[in-house]
Amino acid sequence: MKIIFEHHFKDIPQEQIPQMFDILAGNMRIIAPTGDSYEEDRRIWLSEAVPAFEHIILILDDGLLAGYSQYRLQDNTLRMDEIQFAKPYQGTGLFKRFYQYITTIIPQETQPVTWHSSRLYPDPTHPQNPYEDSMAWQPRKPMNTGEGKYLYPPLECFETKDPVISGPVDSIRFEMLREGLEDYEYFVLLKRLSPNDPNLKVPASVATSPTVYSTDPADMENHRLKLARAIEKALSAKSAKAKTDAEWRVVCDSPCSRPDLRVRLIE
Repeated sequence: MKIIFEHHFKDIPQEQIPQMFDILAGNMRIIAPTGDSYEEDRRIWLSEAVPAFEHIILILDDGLLAGYSQYRLQDNTLRMDEIQFAKPYQGTGLFKRFYQYITTIIPQETQPVTWHSSRLYPDPTHPQNPYEDSMAWQPRKPMNTGEGKYLYPPLECFETKDPVISGPVDSIRFEMLREGLEDYEYFVLLKRLSPNDPNLKVPASVATSPTVYSTDPADMENHRLKLARAIEKALSAKSAKAKTDAEWRVVCDSPCSRPDLRVRLIE
């Protein structure tokens, strides 16, 4: 990868805008599909999201758009609104390089913010309390995706005007995201151990597409249990085979006249 970072302020190169949306749409189809058409999502993004961008970082790989980020600086704080990587660059360590870059272009005294109220909230003079209203907002109206937060601010934020140093509160959605990653690991592990195992196919009772899936947790738990048992079975078979192979060795003189001869070791 020949990665370079380009910083822009309220001025996105027009030729990059279609690629930016394609990266965003590809990621959102997986984690938070809106249910609207590609054209409608693009229209809303262009008319409502893009005009609000302030600082934009384009991440380029030999001239091709690998991702982008947009953030704001306010009252000596860094408010990261969005980081998007194209699929081929996800999990490649690019985020670390991006973070190292951004620390070189923001003022030294800047502090990161882990949670902040949306500036698009209907009443900008009163920060949104997500414990009372968890809706994600477009300009003065709720977004189609609804709840979009993974982390919540500590309750002390709404009890004092002083700075609060307590850590963020995990959401149920965040915990379920972790479980989803663990499910993916189950599939990867089973595929490595037993590539033709029938449990590698997601049953229709669990999901038939990214937007059509069971809302009964028991359906997913049942298949997760089947995956776990299949992994244990495959591991046991692999362990037994390794033990058997360890008891045998090829015995031959030099030069070897019978490379196929296998004699059981007697210890």
